[in-house]
Amino acid sequence: MAEAVTGRVRVLVVDDDELAVAVIASVLEAASMQAFTMLSPIGATRAISEHDVHVVVVDVNMPTLRGDRIVALLQGWERTKTLPVILVSGSSDTLAQVKGALPGVETLSKDRLAKDLVPLVQRLVAGRRTSVDRNPSSTSNALGQAFQGACLELVRWSDRRRDRPMTAAESAELARKLGERADEASLLGYGMVAAACTRLQSALLSRSGREPDPLERAAERRTLDALRDFAEDPAANEARAFGEAQRSSSVEGRER
Repeated sequence: MAEAVTGRVRVLVVDDDELAVAVIASVLEAASMQAFTMLSPIGATRAISEHDVHVVVVDVNMPTLRGDRIVALLQGWERTKTLPVILVSGSSDTLAQVKGALPGVETLSKDRLAKDLVPLVQRLVAGRRTSVDRNPSSTSNALGQAFQGACLELVRWSDRRRDRPMTAAESAELARKLGERADEASLLGYGMVAAACTRLQSALLSRSGREPDPLERAAERRTLDALRDFAEDPAANEARAFGEAQRSSSVEGRER
């Protein structure tokens, strides 16, 4: 059964181009839709929850987090996997690449926004299936808990390799997992945690298979332990995760 939309259709617009955001918002508002805008994807899930949006319009090419990565993250979370997302770009080649990588995703060229955006939003809203939970607070909490669980699993994965040097393949796998957590943290608005994950990921990738020295290994453990503390109590320990990342980067700088 299709979900009944009450009141105005609510759309979140995420684009790092201020002019593009203004144009998209004006097109939506001219059709009596309500547009919420962001110039960065950082914290987008909070906006999705707070405004209980029906559709998200996202630019593909953003420096902080690409739009296609945002789609993949939202589709991977139970509470947002049915949320319609429209990827927009001024490049037809970019949109073709996105459609190839994400079959079924909705895309729209920016030169077609004035004509095609409103009908596309209306179609997506009309066809949307009832979600698991339409309570914004519940959705926000569920996304945060899923992320905390993923952080704990990453730390446990590392703990199982704590008493021996990681192989090159294991270091690459840890770097990949840290990259995933960094993207998720950005979308959820945990900027300090995203920075911590990104710094440690960069340190791992920069070694090119070289074994870490004792100072580097100790810095890694501090960051991962801080990530565990964050997952157990985000409000109290997010700043610590960032502090450990800063100290770790200082160690890397001295070693170079």
